[in-house]
Amino acid sequence: MVHALTLFGILLVAAPLASFIPLTTLTAILFVVAYNMGEWNEIGAIFEMDWAAISVWLVTFAHTVFADLTVTVGIGLALAALLYIYRIAETTTVSPVTEEYIRDELPHVLQWRILPAYVTLLCIHGPFLFGTTEKLVEATANVETFAPVVILRLRNMTAIEATGIHAIETFAKRLHESGRDAALRCYGATFRALARRALP
Repeated sequence: MVHALTLFGILLVAAPLASFIPLTTLTAILFVVAYNMGEWNEIGAIFEMDWAAISVWLVTFAHTVFADLTVTVGIGLALAALLYIYRIAETTTVSPVTEEYIRDELPHVLQWRILPAYVTLLCIHGPFLFGTTEKLVEATANVETFAPVVILRLRNMTAIEATGIHAIETFAKRLHESGRDAALRCYGATFRALARRALP
């Protein structure tokens, strides 16, 4: 902020004098500024990351050198957003709750509960956002193997958006078409409102 305000003051007061500065001097200043902005000491740490993070950095760096900086900022943000979605998708799981699952979990709210034979319980862990909803489709590809009552447990779901809501609505519709009853087990007023929308 101090640098920005200083440059703004110079432009307002001494802009006419800038025409007397030799271009070679300005070039040297730009080289120093670009070198300091590069944070070259961080490059070693970047190459210790996974291939996805390295690829984002290489593409952004190359585009900065060979193309327009303004466009590069947008490309870098877009690639970083896609990488974020990919990593979020990797952390989200959709899996059935079995007797082994209940027995193996240490502090679990379902501990010592008996799961009736006519109930299939599914859990969503982590954020259920764009890029992760396909896991619900894959886990429920064959609804004919499910019990007459299917409960989708959302206690460990940390976030949801429109794509996730649509995926749950589609799953509930598939269950109803197969003659099965669907229910959501969730916590919080927001999730309960979403449950009422998905399962009217």
